Amino acid sequence: AGTAYTYTVRARDAAGNVSAASTALTVTTTAGTGSGTLLSQGRTAWASSSEDGSTQPGNANDGNSGTRWASAFQDNQWINVDLGASHQVTGVVLNWEAAYATTYKVQVSDDPDFGTWTDLYSTSAGHGGTENLTTSGRGRYVRVLGQQRATPYGISLWEFQVYGS
Repeated sequence: AGTAYTYTVRARDAAGNVSAASTALTVTTTAGTGSGTLLSQGRTAWASSSEDGSTQPGNANDGNSGTRWASAFQDNQWINVDLGASHQVTGVVLNWEAAYATTYKVQVSDDPDFGTWTDLYSTSAGHGGTENLTTSGRGRYVRVLGQQRATPYGISLWEFQVYGS
């Protein structure tokens, strides 16, 4: 986890000719929390808003760090994921795009009408990048509530991963 790998490609034809190496591509494996099973990937996600059609909520938990969810350009934006059943939530990884939240909460709920949320994590010193949060709580729905933006843009997550049992 958190390891960078660099790849190049060379082709060989039937006559044994070998091409020059391609341009190098470096990828880094997700840091993860090391605390439980990834519960959120591919689950239903929805949000308070989306910047446009290419930045939908499901992009944040699709396992592809090249797609993202981005909110409208205002504070108090949120993204939810439905884990399908109530789980013990032991960790959350937030891989922020450059437009991140400085003040935010990670919350859980078992209430299908979302009238009650329990805070698992709260900060007013979010720093962007990848934040690995250790949490303890139980719920079916997990929400990131971005209360204050770091930039004039919305808030944006490359990946929103929920771990637990």
